[in-house]
Amino acid sequence: MQNIELNNLIIIDIETVSEKNNFQNLDEHWKHLWEEKVKRTLPENTTVSELYEQRAGITK
Repeated sequence: MQNIELNNLIIIDIETVSEKNNFQNLDEHWKHLWEEKVKRTLPENTTVSELYEQRAGITK
């Protein structure tokens, strides 16, 4: 890793917009992609649909 002076560093925080406002409105392809993304980190007693509403980004 390079030593970079803080004066030369730019940090960009990008907020994302979810594809749809809730999991049920996703088509089957997007549902599958979401399930694959969260399956290893899904909290106990939480559904993929609930997690989508919590973490899928800014809703439209």
